Amino acid sequence: MPPVSITVKGLKEVQAAIAGGDADLKALMTRAMHDVVDYAVNFIAKYPPPPPHSTYVQTGTLGKRWTKTVKQGHPIQGLIGNLTPYAKYVQDRDHQAKVHRGRWRVIQQIGEDQQIIAIRGIFAEAIQDWERGMKL
Repeated sequence: MPPVSITVKGLKEVQAAIAGGDADLKALMTRAMHDVVDYAVNFIAKYPPPPPHSTYVQTGTLGKRWTKTVKQGHPIQGLIGNLTPYAKYVQDRDHQAKVHRGRWRVIQQIGEDQQIIAIRGIFAEAIQDWERGMKL
C-alpha cells in the first residue's frame, strides 16, 4: 500500500524547538503522533456493512491486521500498515478491486477531508498544551 504523508505546515517554531532539544515539546508531539496513528487505524479498520443479499461472513482479519508505529527522531514519524496480503485490493484506491469500490474506506482518505481536519486538530492541541507550559 502507498505511504500516506501528512505534513503540518507553519510549525517552524515547533520544529526549531524540537531540534533545539525541547524535551517537553517533543514528548507532547510524540503523544500527539501516537494519537494520530490510533485515529488513522480506527478510521481505516472500520468495516462497511455487507452488500445486500450477501452470504459472505466477514472474518475481521483485515481490520485486525492494521499495524502502527511511531518513530522518534527529527521529524517524529507515524506509520501505519496492514499485514494482510490482499489489503491493497480492498483498501488502496490505486489497486482496489471493483467489487470493493465505493464500499470500503481507502488508505488515501486518511489525508483527505474530515480526517485531515481531525489530525491537524490533534497536533494543534499538542502545540496549545506546549504554549500553555504543559509537561508530560
